[in-house]
Order: sequence, then structure tokens, then C-alpha cells
Amino acid sequence: MAKRQRVPEQRVLKVLEEIIKIDRKNRDALPGKVVEHIKTAVLILRKRQNGKLRRQKSKEPPIE
Repeated sequence: MAKRQRVPEQRVLKVLEEIIKIDRKNRDALPGKVVEHIKTAVLILRKRQNGKLRRQKSKEPPIE
């Protein structure tokens, strides 16, 4: 059984944002529930990235 590869969060976020842009241009492109789930996923990924950035910044030594 092959091991699944992880896709970077930034790449996933970019693809989801492209899907949202396509839906804005053509409202009938996707069902409403699908768009809602995509928007929720985008919010979750952004929060995860912001949390990771905050943790990285807090680990950095203070500049003197």
C-alpha cells in the first residue's frame, strides 16, 4: 500500500481561493453547500497558518 503524500497548506489554500474566485464569476459553477464548505476550509487554514507564524515568532530570541 502506497503512503499518501502531504500537500502543503499554502498550496491547498491557493487552490481553494481559486475555486472561490471561479464561483464569484459564475454563480452556478458550484452548489451553495460546496462553496460554504470551501469557505470554512479556507478560514481554518488561514487560522492555522496565523497560529504557526505566531508560534515561530515567539520562539525567536529577542533582538538587542
